[in-house]
Amino acid sequence: MERDNAQIHEKDESRRNFMKKGALASGAVALGLASTETAAAESNLQQQPSQALVFGYEYNPGISYEVISLLQQGTVDSVLGRQVGDDGRSIVQDTADYNGYVIRYQPDQAAGEYALVFVRDGSLQSGQTYQFGTDATFFNSQVNLITAGISTGGGGDGGDGG
Repeated sequence: MERDNAQIHEKDESRRNFMKKGALASGAVALGLASTETAAAESNLQQQPSQALVFGYEYNPGISYEVISLLQQGTVDSVLGRQVGDDGRSIVQDTADYNGYVIRYQPDQAAGEYALVFVRDGSLQSGQTYQFGTDATFFNSQVNLITAGISTGGGGDGGDGG
């Protein structure tokens, strides 16, 4: 009888230890996930670019656009790497520094105009709405490549009241 009680006590103790370890592990996982989500949110805030490269004929300040997709690095290399100035040198020295995106202007309308955008610091989020600001300067006038400020939002109203 004493032996049975000892075995029961051992099983109970073993079950308690298992439950404690499980609770500790669950708590650690929850804390880990929370810190990972916080770090990801902070990373997204830090990675939001403030400027982008866009070709002049595709620059429409104040009109909302949506990011449709990320370009493959080979496409970025092909587009930016082939842009050369009058002196025959590449306009963009290291294309690997840039992320490229396909965007669509006026995402709330059935038809939209598509364009390419390149960012050096940070990344744009697929499905997010952005706008170019009016603070644009030529990155290189020989190839009509513009550096423009960008911001999120805009609601697709076009910014011109119509």
